[in-house]
Amino acid sequence: MKPAFTNFYLFLVLFGSTIVRASIIPKVSGVNTEIVAPTNKNEELSSHFINVMKESIPNEYIVMFKKNVKSYQIQAHFKHLQVISNLHGKFFDLNTFKIEPFQIGRNTEYNQKGDSSPLLNGYLLKTDSSLVSHILPYLKLINIIEVIETNSKIHLNKQTIQEDTPWGLTRISKRDRVWIGEDQKYLYDMESLNPKVVVNSYILDTGINIEHEQFEGRASWGITIPDNDNEFDYNGHGTHCAGVIGSRDFGVAKNTRLIAVKVLRSNGDGEMSDLIKGIEYVVNDHLNNLAQNITGTEFKGSVINLSIGAGKSPALTLAIKAATKYGVHFAVAAGNEQDDACYLSPSDSEDVITVGATGFSDQMAFFSNYGPCVNIFAPGMNIMSTFIGPNNNETLSLTGTSMASPHVAGLIAYFLSLQPEIDSQYNVKKELISPEILREKVSKFATKDAIYDVPELTPNLMIFNGRGENLSKFWNY
Repeated sequence: MKPAFTNFYLFLVLFGSTIVRASIIPKVSGVNTEIVAPTNKNEELSSHFINVMKESIPNEYIVMFKKNVKSYQIQAHFKHLQVISNLHGKFFDLNTFKIEPFQIGRNTEYNQKGDSSPLLNGYLLKTDSSLVSHILPYLKLINIIEVIETNSKIHLNKQTIQEDTPWGLTRISKRDRVWIGEDQKYLYDMESLNPKVVVNSYILDTGINIEHEQFEGRASWGITIPDNDNEFDYNGHGTHCAGVIGSRDFGVAKNTRLIAVKVLRSNGDGEMSDLIKGIEYVVNDHLNNLAQNITGTEFKGSVINLSIGAGKSPALTLAIKAATKYGVHFAVAAGNEQDDACYLSPSDSEDVITVGATGFSDQMAFFSNYGPCVNIFAPGMNIMSTFIGPNNNETLSLTGTSMASPHVAGLIAYFLSLQPEIDSQYNVKKELISPEILREKVSKFATKDAIYDVPELTPNLMIFNGRGENLSKFWNY
């Protein structure tokens, strides 16, 4: 019977690991795990694929639980892991065994038309190579687990440095291309500067120089995720992205709050588990802001910018999906590999706006990724913005899809600030606009077929802010 088999298997895992490896599960060692396909879809014990990422971090695994798993089941699972570690502790250093749980969202604060909660639970498992062969066979057969994935390195999307003026803002506020010698202006709705409206833009990156004068006191430090790192941007990539989103002179949304969530170290590298923890932080902060309802202000939403790339990650995809269900919006860089954006994460997610890059003459940037996972294009070459330095007023011009994505994050923040009031005729659902609906409106409002050299199956769409005019058409889409 199934329950008996479950107990017998757990007994073998805990007390007879040699038998398990020999007769039930192929031998597992380190990150080069043999992938075992399910033998029976109806089994109570489910066999899982282990997603082995490029640039895997040895002996570290991201485990994501299935939707609606109960807390007592999770705690029991953790106890089983601890039992395994205790039984085999004589073979390795117990200090290397560590469980770092995370939870994206909350059950108590999600109540939308009776839908089930999008709450997502998981954890990062850090262990010893000797223990991996005892734990992975157990993990691969646990029914409450959705995804097992090796923890892996993530990177900022590298950029090139060139000197130029900020033409990108001009381009997104007009339907046709920018011309040399043209009087460059950025046209936008002054209502977006309403000091009573609060929109938070979270930059998950190398940090932000929050003291930069271009941020006018609107930048703050949220959290530093990597261990033993400092609350400062020593790289400049995050500060540049923040400037494109919301600085005084270079920003799309000039009144948004800019919040640093440091998930990358100064060299631009980081870990997938830290990125997921950064998303966890944002969702919790977003829910807090929804609940607080501070007198004299109106909270209108949150957006995350991810100018980050990594291999395909089911764990990250699940984390993003859960965050969007709680109302958090995402803008994501398509990547600079001149390849299909569907091959990478987070650009492969269907729940984000994935952004390719264009140049001054409306050509698709030669480095930009493309394909059906790209939703839209934005300026990404020679983009002037804020940078790091001792005077807190430094600027620099950079190139990459890392610069295109913040244009869209800023545009999302801009539209969120202008979204109709709850009692407006344009607010049909009488709630904050969802990421899914806003993503659709941004695409429909974009300038069509304006970009040269766009490959097949790639949407030919350039972002557009409405040039400060009436947005009734936008909200009616």
